Amino acid sequence: MQRSLSAVEYSRDEEVLAGMAKALSHPVRVK
Repeated sequence: MQRSLSAVEYSRDEEVLAGMAKALSHPVRVK
């Protein structure tokens, strides 16, 4: 169960990082 939760948190963090990278690559911020 803990491993599953960790995987979910990792996926969420990865998505956030991807979103930040995308925002940095584009001059216009999209929320």
